[in-house]
This record gives sequence, structure tokens and C-alpha cells, in this order.
Amino acid sequence: MNQIAKSLSFVASLMAITWTSVSPIRGEMVEYTLGHADIGLALEAPGQLFLHYHFGVGSAILNGMPATAANEELAPSEAYVRVSDANIITLPGPVDFLGTAAGDQVWVLPPVNTAGVPFLGIATEELDPMQFTSSGFRLTGMTGPAGGEIAFFQTSLGGASVFMRSNDGINPLVDFIPSLVGSHDHFNFAFTKAGIYDLNIEGFASGPGISLTDSGTFRFAVGTATAVPEPNSLALLATFGVGLITTIRRNRS
Repeated sequence: MNQIAKSLSFVASLMAITWTSVSPIRGEMVEYTLGHADIGLALEAPGQLFLHYHFGVGSAILNGMPATAANEELAPSEAYVRVSDANIITLPGPVDFLGTAAGDQVWVLPPVNTAGVPFLGIATEELDPMQFTSSGFRLTGMTGPAGGEIAFFQTSLGGASVFMRSNDGINPLVDFIPSLVGSHDHFNFAFTKAGIYDLNIEGFASGPGISLTDSGTFRFAVGTATAVPEPNSLALLATFGVGLITTIRRNRS
């Protein structure tokens, strides 16, 4: 085997190893575009909390197809939420907790089942209230487009109840959603700019003699932004491989 062939084999091996390490268990990240799903908590095994997406079988649409039992539950790294331009709302007035003014546009996932958009909730229905007495979700960090802010809130005649927001800094003691064990609820999920938002969320559940947590990064692709996992290791390795082969060729000439 000549030197170029050996180099190609080496690069291919590296790409295969990297693909295995950075790709989700079930392949590339799937796109959730429509239907019902929850960010949920479950006890995966004794002493092991599982923070995950729970997709409605036959209701949630993943990569253009209804969710099945095979992809009903996915880890945060295995899927992302598409918040399309169909979700744009023009604000009639300023919204302090978003840092927006009258006439600004925001992308909002609604708290009611609406045709054509994701119906995303928060759930602890899989937790046993005989074992756990409290549970919830904390926002521990966020990355997003320049100037992009988020807020998760509910509205009533008394105004807005804001549970998570980013425009005043992120504090897990303040930016959290308390959830009754065994419950299910829906919120407005608002984003002020198009782009990719990665939200670091920690789920927790506690009871007599037990306190468990699990965390993950949930990705929201707002507008037409392409949700490609970062960094793109395959592209980096491909560039490295081309450079390596070019160097070999130059040394042989």
C-alpha cells in the first residue's frame, strides 16, 4: 500500500471513530416540527434520572414522519425543535422580560395545540409520586444568536408568569419551572431572534432519602437556521485529510 493510500485509510478510520463518538445513538439529530411532545423526566434505573424528549406516538412529526415507539423517547442530543417562521408574532407593545419594543417580531411556540407548529410541554408524569415529592427544571446556561433572548412563560388575566428568561442573566435559582410530580403542563416558548439556541437544562427530582438530577442541552432552530451539531468534526477531519494528502504529494514531487 502506497503512502497516499495509507493516509486515506488513516483519515477514514479517524472519521469513523469521530462519527461514532459525536453522533446520537439513533443517528443524526432528528427535526421535531409538529405535534405533541414534552421535555420530561423519568426514573431510568434505580438512582438514575433521565431527562429526555417524550414524543407523542403518531402525533409528533420527526423528520417529516410520525413518531413511533422506536423514537418515542430521545435524549436531548438526539433531536432539535424547529421554531419556524409560522410562529412569528408582531408585538403590540413592549415586553420587559424579553427586552422587546412595540412592533418587534418574536417567534413563539404556543401553550395550546395549534395546527402546523410544535406543541411542546413539560412533564413529570413518568415519576412516581409515592417515591418523589418534588421535581422541576432549571435553566443553567444558554448560547444563541447575537441579541437573541428567550423566555418561557404563561399568561392569565393577571398578566404573565415568567419561569425562565435570559435578558436579565441566567440564575438557576430563579430561572426554573417547578413541576408537581406526576404532572404535565404547557408554556409559551419565546425567542427574539432567528438562529440556533442551545439551552442547558437540569432536571431534578427528590423525595425521602433521595435527590437526583440529570442535565442536557436542548436545541431550538428558530426561523430557517440550519441545526448542524457543533463543531462539525467530520468537516474538520475532511479538511485535515485533504491537507495531509496534498502535503504528501508535494513531498513526493
